[in-house]
Amino acid sequence: MNVHAEVVDTSMAYKETVDSTGIVYPKGTIKVRLDNGGNNSGQPTEIYATPLNANDFEIPITGEHVLLTTANTSDTNIDRIRTGYFYSKSINAVNNLNVNVLTGFYNTKAVKSGDQTLQNGIRNTDQSTSIFQSPKLYTFGTSNLSFLQPFEGDRIMQSRFGSAIRFSSTVKGDTSIYNSRPSWDGNAANSPLIVISNGISSLAKNSTQYAIENINDDNSSIYITSEQQVDLKPSQTINETISAIGSYSNSQVIINADRLVFNAKSNSIVLSASETIAMSTPDWKLDMNKFFNLIYQFVDEVTKITNQQETIATGVGPTGLATNVAKFIQIFNELTVMKSSGGTPIASISTPEIITPTTNLDAQTTTPATDTATSDPTGGSTVTTSQTPITQTTPSSTASESSYQGISDSVDDTVDSSTEILE
Repeated sequence: MNVHAEVVDTSMAYKETVDSTGIVYPKGTIKVRLDNGGNNSGQPTEIYATPLNANDFEIPITGEHVLLTTANTSDTNIDRIRTGYFYSKSINAVNNLNVNVLTGFYNTKAVKSGDQTLQNGIRNTDQSTSIFQSPKLYTFGTSNLSFLQPFEGDRIMQSRFGSAIRFSSTVKGDTSIYNSRPSWDGNAANSPLIVISNGISSLAKNSTQYAIENINDDNSSIYITSEQQVDLKPSQTINETISAIGSYSNSQVIINADRLVFNAKSNSIVLSASETIAMSTPDWKLDMNKFFNLIYQFVDEVTKITNQQETIATGVGPTGLATNVAKFIQIFNELTVMKSSGGTPIASISTPEIITPTTNLDAQTTTPATDTATSDPTGGSTVTTSQTPITQTTPSSTASESSYQGISDSVDDTVDSSTEILE
């Protein structure tokens, strides 16, 4: 049997509280006032009640009303049955999302009797006295909020503060019965949709009309769709290879807020896409698949130049092997390993002979040849780099000037020949 009761004290619900006999009250215990609740004098009685459901309960505000039910308590055994009162969620007495306070039903004067407090008072029958009195609040602040627009079949869980979870669907058919239309659209009626929203902007307007979520105006939102289109306005222009968010009609999860933080405490953040990953900043709008392919192609071309597969024409002939060719090949091979479509690593390289003039053409110093072993990043065999003797020759100043003059003349001849061809 349900009993109607007014909440008179919730302070013991927010911390561990012990009664006068040393018994700890169950978590969420509140004190409520019953009308004719257990005595024959017609006087109201105050008792303690605990949440009906330990997995889903809401501690009411002082002055709100709840329904009580009796059931067996933890000290029931085979020899005796002990019952207690359990409370439901607060009753929508004044049709307000934020607070449903309805106080002052009893003019009371408290006297204590054991663990309970009995009231030597009578029911308030003075119609000139308002039953609406200010409740005792600890940290809670009152405000006026609108209700979210329900659609047929919806389940809406709305908090006292402007956040909500909506279990809904694509809304089709005669929508003239609704104050507000949904901010999403779709093609198939009854396609499931979950909307989690916080700081719903339209709720604060305290309109007599129903409010509706708006992903662009609300503080933060998560939309879990099946085929609905959600008109999110991105903060930056998205790469043109990506389908527009507002027109995409397959399932998607949209997260929107001023800032998003993804943190993996002990492992990795994994991003995987069957097509590509798009990233946009004020200066870049990237198709990551295309971007990394371009990086790979760039390193490939530079490696060809350093490894003399491709050359650059100069005034004294084509370029030779670069001294850092091993490093470029290492980078190329590591990129090849990461490239999901595969690639062919470069197996081996050889560093070219480098000859530098000295002041005396006959005076030469030679560095012995060495072999350097490096690991193949593809997991294959070891790459051996053979470095041939490096001979350094220092020319005299006359020989040096003659050599540089010859290079200059050669470049001038090349330029003159190019000019004649153009003419």
